[in-house]
Amino acid sequence: MYLKERLGQARIGLARALARSGRPAEALRSGRLGIQLLDENAQGNRAAAVTLDLTAQRLLDVEPATLRDATKALAYARKAVDQTAGQMPPYVETLAFAQDAAGRHEEARQSAIQAVRGYQNAFEALKPLFDSPRYPESNRMYRELRRQLDQFAW
Repeated sequence: MYLKERLGQARIGLARALARSGRPAEALRSGRLGIQLLDENAQGNRAAAVTLDLTAQRLLDVEPATLRDATKALAYARKAVDQTAGQMPPYVETLAFAQDAAGRHEEARQSAIQAVRGYQNAFEALKPLFDSPRYPESNRMYRELRRQLDQFAW
């Protein structure tokens, strides 16, 4: 599974480069193969949340854009979030982008809020490390991150 995932990622990266180089037919073939490999991994009953999330991301940003599939990305993203009980902000973030791409804008907004709140909770859990004298630069970084997160307070 790991090698198939890595190969799928590599083919998608190659497709992006080919598309940007003005070689659309080659980009389409490479991207299609990359998506196929990732999709095969994600379709298994035992697909890990990380595999589902990665596949959803690539279905949203693969080049050429004709290979994108918001509906399938949404299904994989939802499954990744469900597997992790919504406790992984990066997966909720992917879900928000998939919902938006699928035209489910209010759901996307709610998921985005959930993701930001998850990141805020993780940030607060790490506060003792930021306050530690062992990491003198971390306090400045904490204050800056706190300022940025406070902009998202609802």
